[in-house]
Amino acid sequence: MTVQRNVRRNVTTGAAGALAATAAVMTLLAGQAHAAPVLPAGGWNGDPDTGLAATAAFGHIGSNCAPDKGSITAPSSGTRGKIWRYHKPVGSDRCESKGIKVTDDVTGAPVMHDFTPRAGEANKYYLGWESRLSSTVDNHAIFQWKSYPEGLQNWPVVLKVVNNKLTLIHRTTATPVPVTLWQKDILPNDWNHIVLGLKLSGDAAVGTIELWINGTKQTLSNGAKEYPARTWDTGNQPKWGLYGAALDEVNHDIDKVRVSTDYNDVKQP
Repeated sequence: MTVQRNVRRNVTTGAAGALAATAAVMTLLAGQAHAAPVLPAGGWNGDPDTGLAATAAFGHIGSNCAPDKGSITAPSSGTRGKIWRYHKPVGSDRCESKGIKVTDDVTGAPVMHDFTPRAGEANKYYLGWESRLSSTVDNHAIFQWKSYPEGLQNWPVVLKVVNNKLTLIHRTTATPVPVTLWQKDILPNDWNHIVLGLKLSGDAAVGTIELWINGTKQTLSNGAKEYPARTWDTGNQPKWGLYGAALDEVNHDIDKVRVSTDYNDVKQP
C-alpha cells in the first residue's frame, strides 16, 4: 500500500515522476521474484525419461566425468526406462554431477538452483532417488551435500559405502571426524529408494537430517528419526555419482531423482 500511495503522489507531479516510480516498483518486484525459490510446482524432476540430457538436468558435470575418466549416460534398463549411469573406471577417483538446473522465474534461462536458506522461505528440502551400485567396495561417497567453497564442514552430509553397508555420516564443525548416523547392509546390483530430508540452517540447534529407505523412515544414531545438525555451510549443493574406490571400476545407477520442499513429491512410488 505504501508503494501504491507513492506512485499516486508521483503521478500528480508529472509523467517523468510516474515512470520513475513505476520502474522502482518493477525493480522491487523483480528482485523479490528472483530471491524466491525457483523449484517448479511439484518439485524438480531429474529423471532421464523426461528427455533431459545430463547437462540440462544437473547444474554442472566436471572434467572428472570426461570420456577418458568416466561418463554419465542414460541407458535403458528393462521396464524402468532410462536411468542415469555414473561410470567410474579403474584409476579414476570420481564421477559426479553437481547441483540441479531449474528455470529462472525472471529471465527464463536455465540456472543452478540456489539452496541458500532465507527467512520466510521454505528451507526444508527432500531429495529422493533410487540407487544401484555394481560393487559395494568401500568408497568416499555416492552422494554429497557439498560446500562451495569449502567452509567449516566441507560436506555436512554424505552417503557412502563402508564394509558393504550404506552409511549416512554427518561432519560437524567441532571435529573433522564424521559422526555415523545410520548404516544398512546392501548388495551389488540391488535397487534402494532413498529420501534425504534436510532442514537447512547454519545453526546446529535448528537444522535437521532425516532419512527414508525403501519407504520407511529410519531411526538414526541419536535414537530418534530426526537428527539436529548444522546442515548449511557455504553454498551447499547436492552431488550424485561416485567418489573414491580408485582401484575399482564401479557403476552407480540412479533413477527417479527428485528434489522438492514436499516429501510427497519425492517419496517411493
